[in-house]
Amino acid sequence: MKISRTMLRDHLRGVTVSYFSHHDVAPVDIGDYAPFAANVRDSAARRGDLPWLKLGLAHVLERRGQDWDDLNGGIYAFGRGELVDLIEIVWEELWPEEAPAAVAGAADVELVEMSTEDWNAHKAGLAAPGA
Repeated sequence: MKISRTMLRDHLRGVTVSYFSHHDVAPVDIGDYAPFAANVRDSAARRGDLPWLKLGLAHVLERRGQDWDDLNGGIYAFGRGELVDLIEIVWEELWPEEAPAAVAGAADVELVEMSTEDWNAHKAGLAAPGA
């Protein structure tokens, strides 16, 4: 299943943008982003992306050894591996009872670049994951 990289970046940006609207410098501990993870859920729910966001994040977390630096769409440039750490924090805040490996279909995801408009058109033809 193809999922938009742009969609993932857009929603993950909600963590860092929200953090920096309250702070002037990056946190010493990446865990300080945790209170802002709800912004990711709220943004994805508003745009109807939550099931695909979950699937995409599970895909990334199950392949943490790969280079995911291109998913960094925020103001702050994360170091190698920090972005996956941030995704893990978001996961733990949004789905604390579920392991990424338990998400059906994550192995079959292909993250592709597509505009928001193309993603919305593509998504309209998909059955929601878990449905």
